[in-house]
Amino acid sequence: MTEPASGLNRRAALRGAAVLAVAAASLVGVEPVARVPRRVPEPTTGAGLPDIQFDVAAYCAPEQVSPTGGPYVMPPVHTCYLTARLLRTPTVADQRELAGALTALEERHPFGAAGLITIVGYGLPYFRRLP
Repeated sequence: MTEPASGLNRRAALRGAAVLAVAAASLVGVEPVARVPRRVPEPTTGAGLPDIQFDVAAYCAPEQVSPTGGPYVMPPVHTCYLTARLLRTPTVADQRELAGALTALEERHPFGAAGLITIVGYGLPYFRRLP
């Protein structure tokens, strides 16, 4: 019997299906004790954005108590860090383009844990390029 061109054979497919079945069974087992975190409502239109970069606590779930009695805070569910390296000194047009991209994102997704929390940071290489 010859192997398929993709490198996936019947044995590997069955092994993968077995792993998925075990994972699904595990998830079903924890369902009775799982709970969805409480999220704060979206801020009102006049609330504005945080004054400082990482002051996002008001936009995340309030402090909760675990079943064992310990307090915890539920952070945003998904986190994505995007890094970039400048290959040239940024121009005024570059600044406008970044501002426009951030505005478009913030108009489409509300600021908060249920939407999008955008934090832009700059490192020393950026500041070394400035006059």
